[in-house]
Amino acid sequence: MITAKLSLLLAAVAASVAHAETEITGYVMDKQCVYKYDCEPGVCVAPDGTNPFYGPEEHTPWCLQLLSCKRSGYTIMSTYPTEADGKHSLIANFTDVPSNKAMLNYIRKIEPSPKRATKVPMPLVSVIVADDSPIIDNITQISGDVIIKDPWPESTYNGSATTQTICDSVSDASIEDNNMCFRSDVIVSTADFKEMFVIESNGCPDHANMEGESGTIKNSQEWPMAPDDETPASGGNPSGANPPAAPSFSCSDLKQKLVFDPKATLHYQVGDGVLNGCLEVENDGWIGFGVSAPGATSGGFMNGADAIIGVPGDAKPVQKYDLTFSPSLMPDAQQTLEDVDLVQDGDMMIMKFTKKLVEDGENSILEVGLNNFIHARGGSSLEYHGPTSRFIVPKDFSEDSTSGSERRTECGGSTNIDTFEAMYQHYTMMIPQAPGAPGDATPITDEIVGIMTNGVLLDSHSQTWDYDMCNGHSDKKRQYHYHIPPICYLKSMGVPTPASDRWWINDAGTEVRPYSEMSAQFPKTGLSPVVGFARDGFPIYALYGPDGQMVRSATYEGDLDECNGKGEGSDYAYYITAEPPFVPTCLRGTVGNFAFATSDKKMSRAWNYQLNFRGNNCSTCSCTSNSGHNSH
Repeated sequence: MITAKLSLLLAAVAASVAHAETEITGYVMDKQCVYKYDCEPGVCVAPDGTNPFYGPEEHTPWCLQLLSCKRSGYTIMSTYPTEADGKHSLIANFTDVPSNKAMLNYIRKIEPSPKRATKVPMPLVSVIVADDSPIIDNITQISGDVIIKDPWPESTYNGSATTQTICDSVSDASIEDNNMCFRSDVIVSTADFKEMFVIESNGCPDHANMEGESGTIKNSQEWPMAPDDETPASGGNPSGANPPAAPSFSCSDLKQKLVFDPKATLHYQVGDGVLNGCLEVENDGWIGFGVSAPGATSGGFMNGADAIIGVPGDAKPVQKYDLTFSPSLMPDAQQTLEDVDLVQDGDMMIMKFTKKLVEDGENSILEVGLNNFIHARGGSSLEYHGPTSRFIVPKDFSEDSTSGSERRTECGGSTNIDTFEAMYQHYTMMIPQAPGAPGDATPITDEIVGIMTNGVLLDSHSQTWDYDMCNGHSDKKRQYHYHIPPICYLKSMGVPTPASDRWWINDAGTEVRPYSEMSAQFPKTGLSPVVGFARDGFPIYALYGPDGQMVRSATYEGDLDECNGKGEGSDYAYYITAEPPFVPTCLRGTVGNFAFATSDKKMSRAWNYQLNFRGNNCSTCSCTSNSGHNSH
């Protein structure tokens, strides 16, 4: 009997050991980049401009999802450099289809619709592997259906009570003394090998969020910021420039489709003298759609056709070309496309456009009759391309068409996040420890200005004029953020604010208040502590300068520069203003990385308290609440 019990005990111990697990944390890298770009910075770079061994924290989901990259498989690079010159090393290798597929699915969860231009990095990941996983040359070999997750534990998202020390000046900021002025649940550390601070936040505001929303308020004003004599954008664009117009339709709106081949589908709709099109192609290079002479059933050839070609990375990625001899850009007068967009969505390159059916000097598209459409795709050069397809579209566009047996799901179908509920996040922002003196202005390409000291993002995307009672809102990434003065938070920090959270709406409650009247809704004098840090390490203050007077933007004859900042040398700082552009529109220092992972947990409905300390004074404000209303 004793022997039997001992055997059972040994079996249980053996089973426990066999099932023991290890967590490996690091940066995801595709093997193609590892093998091709193992060299010093500046000598060679990956397609997204990064160096896999010296800057793995900069590698992007866009690059990781390129066809050649994902086909090569994935690895994990060390979180910190392992060599004196700052070089990272390989610590894990995905060895089979299930493990690589699991990683690809996780990458797609982080960024389902990657775009080359934004260059948002892939965040750190943790992989749970068995303790007895083989190790070859100090590299763990990963196989099977592994668990991949964000490194933060679930307990990070509990919405518990926090404290915060208010810093009157950036000179007061210290990790040891006051957590760099950040709320106590924001993690601030140093990456000395990069001379950066690392700021990690769960994105939870310390006040009600998504409560008391205004709904979208009409705004008939032109945005006042128009640098370089550009035409102002109607309705508001905080970046100060005119971005390409967003497509006025989505691919899912287009109910008819033409399948050129198993890898290329055109979703389309015809009416009101235009063709709305969405070309979806399994490719990571250029894609094209063309119209040859209509009517002839033997038509559909490239020579003499007119084409719409999308070239990733071009300043104007979607344009019209003449294919009479070889692809050549049509003159500016013929570049009449509207609603253009080109995005990489996982395997698929997606090009959207609206084209007039009849245009001088071009092949017409018949609303009733036979049309000859063609398609081609290729790599980085228009001179070389893969197989072309041609198809004759039936009369009156009344039925779907196919030149192959495969039908794809509708463009963009299941990958888009189409709700605005605020979720807990894991933000990781790196900012210079010593930003130095301001330099030339750098455009903000991913809309993220910086992070407030309560861990909420400060954003520069186009105004939607739909805000909650604290003047914030969420977006399709489910990230709660600010881009006008956030009065609940500012009030908790001791900054004077208007009596009403609707200060930006006119007295009748019908339209956005005239921009020129907005500053008058705030007290003329006051003081502001440090309320945030920009991506380049310079501090952010709100509304009032060191002299206690309200700061005004350059557009309204204030002394702020084009980036909504002022000061000399290390005294330079950015300001949130009570009038456009409200937040910085560009940055004047070295811009650090920003990465994020969205959790599966809504922000807590519980009411907690944050204590803000300045000297012996303490103010309280309620922490997160979420009712799940929609915003933008």
